[in-house]
Amino acid sequence: MTIRKFKAATMKDALLLVKDELGPQAVILNTRKTGNALFGGERYEVTAGLDESAQKKAAPEYAMTYSPKKLKKNSEGRYIDSPVFGSDSATAVMERPMRESTVLPEFNSPAQSEFRSLTAGIDAMRSAVYSIADQAAEKSKESALPPALARISDALEQNEVSPAHVQQLIEQIKKGLPAESANDDVALRRRLFAAVESDMPVSGHIKKGLDRARRIALVGPTGVGKTTTIAKLAAHFRLRENLKVALIAADNYRMAAIEQIQQFAGISNIPLEIVYTDDEMKAALEKFSRFDMVFIDTAGRSQRNIEHMNDLRRTLLALDPDEVHLTVSVTTKMKDLRVIERKYSEIGYHRLIVTKLDETISYGTLYNLVKESGKAISYISTGQSIPDDLSLADSRSLANLIAGGGAA
Repeated sequence: MTIRKFKAATMKDALLLVKDELGPQAVILNTRKTGNALFGGERYEVTAGLDESAQKKAAPEYAMTYSPKKLKKNSEGRYIDSPVFGSDSATAVMERPMRESTVLPEFNSPAQSEFRSLTAGIDAMRSAVYSIADQAAEKSKESALPPALARISDALEQNEVSPAHVQQLIEQIKKGLPAESANDDVALRRRLFAAVESDMPVSGHIKKGLDRARRIALVGPTGVGKTTTIAKLAAHFRLRENLKVALIAADNYRMAAIEQIQQFAGISNIPLEIVYTDDEMKAALEKFSRFDMVFIDTAGRSQRNIEHMNDLRRTLLALDPDEVHLTVSVTTKMKDLRVIERKYSEIGYHRLIVTKLDETISYGTLYNLVKESGKAISYISTGQSIPDDLSLADSRSLANLIAGGGAA
């Protein structure tokens, strides 16, 4: 990991230096104001890192070509020619790079450390409870389970439906089941399909605002495809629904995300504002207040980093969104999904968007997530194409994935 500090007169200039020096895959580790307005003026300091090994991994869901540009100065010594932020940059100074072995200290109060230990303990206890429930469900399987029901049980578990949920579904199927249908595969599949479909609520399409633009924010961990998904949503409502749509990018922690959404906005002719502060967020919302919809791309946040989650909470407070969609990948392990869902529920979200359905053949985590969160799914993403590979969630289609195609 290469870690460096950059200083500039404005936050935009500091981020511009990060992009020029480290490239679009740079991760912002810390930002702060330095100096004093009365004595020499305020300055901004950004600490950024670059994981060289991460650059060698496969391209993200929505890959963009990046061609780094060297910064140039005009006759006044001002930096120009920024493809992201425009040419209005002030003089900037970059500190010498920190040694790669340098480790940034964590600044946590005793209360924060105690809270972190407490939440880690809760996560461990929660995982243990689910593990015990799954083991109990497996042990409670009736040895005389009819062969057709046994096949359904095995198929659900192969699809990664939690054993505890499999047991509940089997009990639902058996309830009121005529004796002559105990080994009727078609009848049992129909009952399974109906049970799963009733357990998979969906929210329907996002509705446009009435008195003001409807504010829709996407939140979630890194790497799940939020920026691509928000581009798909904006393209759908702009090109297919013919609505007046705008974009706000609040992801200041990954330079590539800014370039992706900016490039998309230019191609689609959708207005975009890139914001760095709460005041800029409020100004952007006011600018787009007469639109039908405003989609806000937030920074990917680790559910285990308290400071990052607090930053996201502050962003949402400034945003005052009408809808918050937690974006998760179906390829994430169920144990991790449970922690992600719980941490983001503490911040507050309304619906689920599930991505990367094209990258797996096991969809049981969809059922587990919805059953345990109590939240409806709004959209599912099945590929990289914009906007084609985004679909409105449908209970019947989801049940078909989970139950293996039951007859209706």
